[in-house]
Amino acid sequence: MGKNFDDDDGSVVIVTDDLVLALYGQDKKWYRARVLKVTDTSSEPVVEVLYIDYGNVESVLLSKYAVLYAVCCCILQILVIS
Repeated sequence: MGKNFDDDDGSVVIVTDDLVLALYGQDKKWYRARVLKVTDTSSEPVVEVLYIDYGNVESVLLSKYAVLYAVCCCILQILVIS
């Protein structure tokens, strides 16, 4: 289930389990994250994210995240040369 929010650039749709880039509050760097929950109770929606590579969870303002389009792929055959 997605939620629509308007920002200066148009409409943004946020869905639980989306992969995003989120700004981590401690070091102000961008990390891969998965959306756990969206809360629209304040003047700006808050997105709860799980930082995929580190396992920690943080609530981030909607303006402090960017959509990461992930491409799933797999290798069909691997040739091992010894």
